[in-house]
Amino acid sequence: MPQLIVDNEFATVTFHEAEQYILFRYKAFGSSFIFRSTWTAAADFAIQHKIGKWLSDSREMAVIPPSDQQWFTDVWRKRIREENIGVDNLVAIVLGDKIFAVISAQMMLTGAENTTAELKRVNQQIGSLKIKYFSAMEEANEWLALSGQV
Repeated sequence: MPQLIVDNEFATVTFHEAEQYILFRYKAFGSSFIFRSTWTAAADFAIQHKIGKWLSDSREMAVIPPSDQQWFTDVWRKRIREENIGVDNLVAIVLGDKIFAVISAQMMLTGAENTTAELKRVNQQIGSLKIKYFSAMEEANEWLALSGQV
């Protein structure tokens, strides 16, 4: 049974202990406050428990405003990188068909400087952050499970 981290109108965030990953399931558009507080709660949990695997179910994700994309890139990612020391971050992202939401999701993780790569949906490695995009939850789960094996 997943452990609930956050559940609000914007997203449901759960920890899956057996697989050792955090599932961030978008539901709808969220204000800047709800976006940032939800992602902050997820980061708090990840840092406290040294979790580096993330599964983002972005199929229902709405467009994220540029200011929140920038906050995610500059503040949230930096915090995970600096405070979750020794943890490699694997991010499996399940994308829907809402093109502007897809671009938002990709720009949050890679930054605006890589927009050409995002539009091509390439899989990327940025330092200890490994990102892979999927069209189905099953494929994303399988990749996370296999990526954790040595």
